[in-house]
Amino acid sequence: TLFQIITLDSWFEVARPLMSKSPVVAPFVILVIAVVTLVLLNLVVAAIVDNSMQRANSDEEALAVQKREELAKDLRELAYLFDDMDSDGSGMLSKDEYEAALEENEEVTAKFEVLEIPPSEYQSVWDLVDDGSGEVSVRAFCDLIRSIRGDAKAKDTF
Repeated sequence: TLFQIITLDSWFEVARPLMSKSPVVAPFVILVIAVVTLVLLNLVVAAIVDNSMQRANSDEEALAVQKREELAKDLRELAYLFDDMDSDGSGMLSKDEYEAALEENEEVTAKFEVLEIPPSEYQSVWDLVDDGSGEVSVRAFCDLIRSIRGDAKAKDTF
């Protein structure tokens, strides 16, 4: 039967009687075996590769969701840190509030330690975030602290 030939299961028993009747049968059977076996093999490989790609894409999506959640958590923590430092509640952080928070608020100094910002660099952090006005917005503060936290990138040097 054709199924026996395709699966290579005793195909010679099916083909031998036909080969004795016509010399064209042998090349035809070999051609059918070669083509159909190759096609079946390709279908199996394609199914395996497709399954692997779907799993990889779902892993990438899960990783992207996890990174977004971590970023949102970091932004919330930085906003709380900013609120702790903003003693007058104006939504802007002055240099005096910044320095007072670093001297008096243990949560702020602990967060700076977690971010691996040593006390010797506190003034440098302010100099980086301040545009000369003497006050800093929540967004500017959070963006700077977030960028300090990660590894340096080429775009950070320009």
